Amino acid sequence: MEKKLAKLNKAVIILGVIAILTLLFRLWPFFFIALTFFIGARIWCHILRAKLPKELDVKARVKRRSSRAKKGIGEQVSLWVNADYPNAKWVWAHVDAIKRIANGEDVFIILNGAGGYRRARVNITGNIVVALEYMKAPIRESVSEQRLEENIAETITAESPSVNYDLMAYEWVEAHINELNERLNEAVGEGISDYLLSAKELPIQGSWTSICTELMRAGVSEAECVQEGIKIKIN
Repeated sequence: MEKKLAKLNKAVIILGVIAILTLLFRLWPFFFIALTFFIGARIWCHILRAKLPKELDVKARVKRRSSRAKKGIGEQVSLWVNADYPNAKWVWAHVDAIKRIANGEDVFIILNGAGGYRRARVNITGNIVVALEYMKAPIRESVSEQRLEENIAETITAESPSVNYDLMAYEWVEAHINELNERLNEAVGEGISDYLLSAKELPIQGSWTSICTELMRAGVSEAECVQEGIKIKIN
């Protein structure tokens, strides 16, 4: 539409010049022909110009409405969290949270400093947050008394006892998930599809598999161990 309007504007200018020249030289037949085309081109140009802003305004309104909705939901979540836990901080549990909201899917947030709660489901009706469903950190089977007794028995009887890194992985993810979500959000903005957690920032290599499991439990879509560390797939 914009290209067509630009070409039509050039045509109007050329026809206007032709009309003026034919008038100066008193070439009346050519003058009236040029004047007719000039007027027609001006009318058509006016019609296109009238349509163009409407299309742009519709797109702009949709974009602004979408932006306000995204910002508004985040602000509402902050109000809910601050009302329940004034000292708590939160981030979206998914890097594509806004897309999930638009598709009507369940969305979660990750909490820090919320009295033992680590996740909450955000219940949204329309563009209004109607409730937060807080979820306590699950009691891991690996740290239950029964599992600990089994691990002790295995350690005593086995010639080469295996080390259980579940608790270490759980604590590491719990301590880093907020920062990691922020980094993944930045990576999405930069168009990065694979994000690497380097070996330098990770605990002992034997715990990487357990960390991958914990990351996926915390909302990361895909995580796998590689030689350099843990590679996170961003959808």
